[in-house]
Amino acid sequence: MLDCTAIPLSEELNGIAGLMLIARDVTERRRHEEDRIRLARFETLGVMAGSVAHQFNNLITIIHGNLTLAEQYRTDPVLVRRFVQAADRAAGRATIETNRLITFAHGGEPILRQTQLLPVIEEVIELTGRWTDPLVTLESEPGLPAIPIDRRQVFGALAEILRNARDAAGPGGRIALSVSTVGDGAGVGLPPGAYVAIVVEDTGPGIRDKLLPTVFDLNVTTKEGAAGIGLTLARSVVRKHGGDVRISATGPEGTSVTIYLPITITAGEKG
Repeated sequence: MLDCTAIPLSEELNGIAGLMLIARDVTERRRHEEDRIRLARFETLGVMAGSVAHQFNNLITIIHGNLTLAEQYRTDPVLVRRFVQAADRAAGRATIETNRLITFAHGGEPILRQTQLLPVIEEVIELTGRWTDPLVTLESEPGLPAIPIDRRQVFGALAEILRNARDAAGPGGRIALSVSTVGDGAGVGLPPGAYVAIVVEDTGPGIRDKLLPTVFDLNVTTKEGAAGIGLTLARSVVRKHGGDVRISATGPEGTSVTIYLPITITAGEKG
């Protein structure tokens, strides 16, 4: 593999007299870069697998323990309902963790299908809201169009964004989601065209200035035991859909994250 650079050679009176071509063999360098990226991915997958395994062990213990208690107190319908609900919340968390691992492991290009986005968002809120303390609210512009997305991948990306908002808001905090259309992406630095914008605002402490430039980088995290791939994964998924994830505001009053997804398939995208 060659890396070529062309330098024009000019004469003072006659203009360009020719070109000087410099070719460098970068095969070995590219191979080392690919090996480094592959190794980083394996290391990250190992860290994530360990994190997910730990989460699953805890969730299985919760599910098993509550179902056992429901069996022991089966004559008391109030207690049985309480234990079954606790097991159900743990099962919802397991669904999120499973989808997260599948999305990261498979990656690849999205399989686009025209999909109503609002039910996907509501499902993410339902699964995460059942086991989060922060109050989650949702407002939507009426008449949102169906858009071309890979439902599983977008579900996982939204879950990652909401997970981070939940952790930031903490107990007693609030998370507000709003969904609307953007007439022209050029106004927000995206390719021309219409987009659906999903804004996720939390009431947490905000992102530290020194962390903000690297918040989407792989393995960047402030949470103990976390793999640090959530926001990286979310942005990767959204960009493969032709959109982007932007942090539009952050400070002591919280953070605002906006997810842009194109309403129509742009040139070169496959359905």
